[in-house]
Amino acid sequence: MLKHFRVNDPLRLISIVIILLIIRIPYLINPFEVLTPELNLILVGRKIFNGFVMYRDVYDVSAPLSSFTYSFFHIFSGKSVWGYRIFAFILVVFQCALLNRYFIKNNSFLEKGFVPAIVYGVLLSLVFDMMYLSEVLMGITFILFSLDFLFRLLDKGLADKHLFNMGFHIGIAGLFYQPLFLFIMLPLAVIILYVNSNFRKILLVLFGFCFPVVICAIGFSLLGGFNQFIYPFFDGLSLVSRLQYATVKGFLILFGFPTFLLLMGVFSVLSAGKFINYQQRTQQAMFLYLVCGLISIFFAPSFSLYHFIVFAPAFAFFISHYLLLIKKKWMAATTFLLFLIVLPALGFLIYKNVLSPESYSVRTLIVADSSIKLKDKRILVLGNHPEHYKENEVASPYLNWPIAQKHFNNLNQYESSIIIYNNLLNDLPDYIIDEAGLTTKLFSRMPELGKKYVKSEGKIYELRK
Repeated sequence: MLKHFRVNDPLRLISIVIILLIIRIPYLINPFEVLTPELNLILVGRKIFNGFVMYRDVYDVSAPLSSFTYSFFHIFSGKSVWGYRIFAFILVVFQCALLNRYFIKNNSFLEKGFVPAIVYGVLLSLVFDMMYLSEVLMGITFILFSLDFLFRLLDKGLADKHLFNMGFHIGIAGLFYQPLFLFIMLPLAVIILYVNSNFRKILLVLFGFCFPVVICAIGFSLLGGFNQFIYPFFDGLSLVSRLQYATVKGFLILFGFPTFLLLMGVFSVLSAGKFINYQQRTQQAMFLYLVCGLISIFFAPSFSLYHFIVFAPAFAFFISHYLLLIKKKWMAATTFLLFLIVLPALGFLIYKNVLSPESYSVRTLIVADSSIKLKDKRILVLGNHPEHYKENEVASPYLNWPIAQKHFNNLNQYESSIIIYNNLLNDLPDYIIDEAGLTTKLFSRMPELGKKYVKSEGKIYELRK
C-alpha cells in the first residue's frame, strides 16, 4: 500500500479520495447530530444571510470570514448540515493535493510521491468533529498557501510582492480562525534566522499580514459596527471562559501514535544525513511551525480535538519523512497500514463512546434535543443552552451567552438596560426561554417590554398576539 503512494502520479489522488470516503462511511451509516460549534456557525450564517451585520447585530466570537462562508453556503444547504460537510470533505481533498504539490514543487523530500497527501488526509479524518466545516479547517487552507512562499523564501528568496503575499495569506487565515494570526511568528522567525534579514523584509510581511485585517475593520466601520467588531473578534483569542470538549487523556488516546511517529520522523531527519542545506532548513522551519501551532492551541476559544488540525501539515511532513526513511520495506509498509487502519478505528470507537467516554464524550460536543417543543420560531435563550436553537431561529443579537452576560449581568446599570431594550426591540423574539432565571428582573427594569410577553409554560414567555 505504501509503495502505491510513493509514485509521483496525480491519479494517486483518486485512491486518496476513495480511502477518505471509506473512513467516513461509518459516520454516514450512523449519521451524527449537529455539533455545538457547527450549530453556532450555522446560526450566525443565517443571521448574516438575512441581512444582519456580524458583531453589530450578532454577538459572537466567530471569525468574520468563517461567518460569511456559512452565510454563503446557507444558499445551498439551508438548515441541513450535509451541504457544509460535503464542502468540508472537498476542502480536505483540495488541501491534500495542495500540500503535496508544494512539497514536490519545493523538493522538500528525497522522493516525489503522494505519501504526504494520504498521511495529511488521514490526519484530518481521525475523529468525527474534524469532519465538519470548522473555522480552523477553513483557515488552515491559507496557512498552506503561505507555506509555499515560506519554502521558496528558504530556497532562493522572495520578491517583495511575494513577501507581502505570505503575510497576506496568514492575515486571511486569522480572519477565518483568530488563533491562526499567531502563525505570523513563523515567517518572521525564518527571516531572522535563515535569511539575510533586513527590516524592510519584515515590514513587507507585516504589512501584508495587517492589510486584510485593516480592510475588514474599515468594512465594519462603514457598517457602523467597528466597536462591536473589535471586542467580540478579539474575544476569539481570549483564554477566559474556555469550553472544554476534550481532555489531555482523550488527546493521548487518539494522537499518541501519530505523535510517536512525529517524534520518530524528527529523529530520522536529524540522523539521516542525506539532505541538502535547503531541505534541512525546511525541516527546521516545520519544527518552528509545530511551536506556532502549540501556542495557537493555548489561545483557542475552546478545547477539542478538531483544533489539532493546525498541526496536520507539520505532522504529515515529519511522519512522511519517517515512512520514506525506514530502510526495511516490510516495516515501513506495516507502520503505514497501522496508521491507515488503527487511527480511524480509534476515532470511530471514540465517536461511539466505546473508548474512554469520560475523556472525550460525544455528548459534550453533540447538541442534544431540546426539551422544549418549539420549531421554526424566533427565540431568545437566556442561558447557555444551544439545543433550543437547533430547530429555531435566533432573535436579537444575543446568540453567544458569555458575551450576552456582559449586558444581562448588569441589569442594574442604566446603560446595559438601554442596550438590551433597544436590541430586543429591534429584533423582537417570538419566545423568550429563561434558563438563567432573569426575566423577572428584566421585566421589572423594562416594564414596557414585559407588557409584550405572557408566560405560557414553565420558563417560556410568548410574545402577545
